[in-house]
Amino acid sequence: MSELLRYQLQGAEWLAGQERAILGDHMGLGKTPQAIRAADLVAARRVAVVCPAIGKINWRREFDRWSLQGPELFIESYDRLATQKKAREEFSRFRPDTVIADEFHYLKTRESKRTRTMYGQHCHGNGLFMIPKRVWMLSGTPAPNHVGELWTHLRVEWPELVQVNGSPLPYMEFLQRYAEWEQTEFGVKVFGNKQSALPELRGILDGIMLRRKGEQVLR
Repeated sequence: MSELLRYQLQGAEWLAGQERAILGDHMGLGKTPQAIRAADLVAARRVAVVCPAIGKINWRREFDRWSLQGPELFIESYDRLATQKKAREEFSRFRPDTVIADEFHYLKTRESKRTRTMYGQHCHGNGLFMIPKRVWMLSGTPAPNHVGELWTHLRVEWPELVQVNGSPLPYMEFLQRYAEWEQTEFGVKVFGNKQSALPELRGILDGIMLRRKGEQVLR
């Protein structure tokens, strides 16, 4: 059985203490073993891994390598769950207590089939990711292009953190608060982040995301 590094153990313990969380460590720091060990720490019995199709075989190998308890596994791709009714039915029957959403930035687009499947129509929180008790989200690039891509996740998983008048902040109001954007003939174009609002957004993320760089932990 392979041993985790100290910072990886700390990451696993942090994840295990959260029912909904983002592990945003930079690439190469071992997010996969941290999530697997966190599943051990909470004694997860049924773990569903949702990932890009290319990662499915690797995730099974990594559980064989890192897991101390060997939970039941359901490993499926975002695209197959989005397009195949049978896959969605299998996920629902499996009834995972824990979901590991690898490369969760695949769900950054509000109306994509992937996002609707996992988060529900219009991100109203009635998708597959509402089944488990725990959802742990992994990505080295949580918002690849701009902070507006965080809205889908915050709207569903942490609606209480982005509210206006007691209701979850709509997408356009989220953009107005945190992004630089313009209306074009082709729709809304986001071209940057509103620098003055980033400290507020970071304050929100600090409570739900652990994000570390190599120079911080590899010493």
